[in-house]
Amino acid sequence: MITQTIDDHGQLNRAEINKLLWEILPSHLTNEQKNNLIHRYLSELREKGIIVNMGSKKYPVWERQ
Repeated sequence: MITQTIDDHGQLNRAEINKLLWEILPSHLTNEQKNNLIHRYLSELREKGIIVNMGSKKYPVWERQ
């Protein structure tokens, strides 16, 4: 879902990714758990070379590699 949306829009910042995924994550998760899950997913995509952060660490902007 993230990669398709990045393809459609060119890039996404973290707030846009959170907005995209927040409501589809299980409702029993706390906000902290949702943040951690999104972080892990972004890290996995980055480590696999699928996406790259073109922003800063504080203000990431994710693009397809």
